[in-house]
Amino acid sequence: IRISNPQYPNDFLNQDPSTTLHMTAQGHLLQGKYFARCTRKLVEDRKAQRPLGNYTVEMLTAVRSGRRITVTFNVPEPPLVFDTSWVAAAHNNGFEIYDISGTRLDIVASMKLAGPDTMIIFCNADIPDGAQIRAGYGIPSDGHGIGRGYNPLVPPGGRTNLRDSAGNDDHYVGSDGVTRYLHNYCIIHYISIQ
Repeated sequence: IRISNPQYPNDFLNQDPSTTLHMTAQGHLLQGKYFARCTRKLVEDRKAQRPLGNYTVEMLTAVRSGRRITVTFNVPEPPLVFDTSWVAAAHNNGFEIYDISGTRLDIVASMKLAGPDTMIIFCNADIPDGAQIRAGYGIPSDGHGIGRGYNPLVPPGGRTNLRDSAGNDDHYVGSDGVTRYLHNYCIIHYISIQ
């Protein structure tokens, strides 16, 4: 089983105030293109008798050194980029620190990209043993929305602003005249900090 992409970069409809579960026609088209690309890569790997690849941006390791965490990622098409042009800005670019009991710790002071597959998080307090980094979980003020956050009728939900550069070469213009770039956005997941 492989993940083609997270859902939050898609556009969703607001059918009524309590339902935002359906993608727009453009969202479905974008999702279909992500599925097609993933399927093509799986077939290519199988034909070449390679191990099946991992085609998503996701955290592989998170190593603590004092109040600094170095996070390495699987990056299908380097380099990593923080981008708020398609997905609305998320608190801490969508990365939060949680303690072992699952309580969000508001200790992220800043973060930066440090190479094609590495992010460094600087904290303003000590990082407790057993802590995790959660990507795309959102914070309480995000509400329980879904999507990329630019539709005023659909509140944003959990998301990140971290993506690779796949869309630089893989993009199209939708029937609405908008260019959509098929960047691989970081999936919603967590990892323990070592």
